[in-house]
Amino acid sequence: LYDRSELVNATLQTIEHNLVTGAVLVLVVLLLLVGNIRAAIITAITIPLSLLFTFILMKRFGISGNLMSLGALDFGIIVDGAVIVLENCVRTIHERTKALKRDLSRAEVQEAVYDAAIEIRSAAGFGELIIIVVFLPVFALVGIEGKMFIPMAATFSIAVFGALVLSFTTAPALASLFLSGKAGEKEPWLFRLVQKLYRPLLDRALAKPKRVMGIGVVSVLIGGVLFTRLGGEFLPQLDEGSLAVQLVRPVNTSIDQSVELQRITEKLISEFPEVKDVFSRIGTSEVATDPMGVNLADTYIMLQDRKNWPEVQGHRRNKEQLAQAILEKLEAEIPGQRALLSQPIQMRFNELLEGTRADVSVKVFGDDMKQLTAITRQVSEVIERVPGSGDVELELKGTSPLLRIIPKEGILAQLGVSSREVLETVEVALGGTEVGYLFEGVKRFPIVVRLSD
Repeated sequence: LYDRSELVNATLQTIEHNLVTGAVLVLVVLLLLVGNIRAAIITAITIPLSLLFTFILMKRFGISGNLMSLGALDFGIIVDGAVIVLENCVRTIHERTKALKRDLSRAEVQEAVYDAAIEIRSAAGFGELIIIVVFLPVFALVGIEGKMFIPMAATFSIAVFGALVLSFTTAPALASLFLSGKAGEKEPWLFRLVQKLYRPLLDRALAKPKRVMGIGVVSVLIGGVLFTRLGGEFLPQLDEGSLAVQLVRPVNTSIDQSVELQRITEKLISEFPEVKDVFSRIGTSEVATDPMGVNLADTYIMLQDRKNWPEVQGHRRNKEQLAQAILEKLEAEIPGQRALLSQPIQMRFNELLEGTRADVSVKVFGDDMKQLTAITRQVSEVIERVPGSGDVELELKGTSPLLRIIPKEGILAQLGVSSREVLETVEVALGGTEVGYLFEGVKRFPIVVRLSD
């Protein structure tokens, strides 16, 4: 019922769409800014070649293709070295055509490309290597952080290194074959337009340097203050395309009662037209990794494709509105249970990191249940006043009702009955007692005597 391959495939499709869109945008920008169609196409060719180089080494080193690793690829940085090399090649060819006052032959073009690549190799090479060096501290991360960010740094470093190699091998080779030796080179129209707008601003800035420096310092200070007021989280939330609701019921809820409540809950959730499937898990086996009593239930809600969602009150609800509507209906129809909203993977991931299903949790320890309950409610009230806290839920273990039976010794003495006999009778009546066994082949079943309900 819950197939995570759907989420993985959707994520990979998103990455594929972003990679293709990014490559097209880079190609368009190169055509506008480089001013030489052939140089722009040669530069764009380094993108698929760099990706191929990256994928080969990812396979070799066992790096999986996921949202973190593939999402780190930046085509702007990948083509940076090739742009620098080819721009210098175009400039060198242009200068030599002007100096000779004629078009260059193919041999002269190849010589110009070679000299231009040698001239720029130090600047372009060190520029790319510095970018790779910046990511070296990421490889020292350990634990969850290392598992998540090392593949990103490795993929990015491999891509940049591959682009560096291609910018001094493939790019000059293609340039020597396809760049023209004609002297018709001129600045792109976009550069001329930007230069026309930028020159007056630059002249004004140079005329009043102190004012410009003051504006810059104030801008940095304002940015620093705003940065301190931003919220923070470990990772941005991923829309998994499904919902998970943990239902918390009183601790004395029996398995039969929990199953019946869960059946009603699933029926109510299924009434929403946006919901495709609903299934649940009530409690777990008593293992240390994930202890859950029968009063706890994880409900997984699989949603329909967004394009099939109907309109409600004239518009389609988004996922957050749908989740809020589900919670409101559960609270209205089934009182006595608390619903904690999350997503399947997010819920498990939070459990691994913090031991709870929430993004942020506060745990209060002690041996006095009443005092713990009072302190926990105070903590909840404080957190609710914090901006951006969202839903604040109490997760109290609670207590079970206890029936205490105290015999009246005076009356029992008059009747000649001991307290033990009374308590044993009550025990048999309420809890039952084994009086024998029923054998069926090799199987043995206990016979329990107790009063009927």
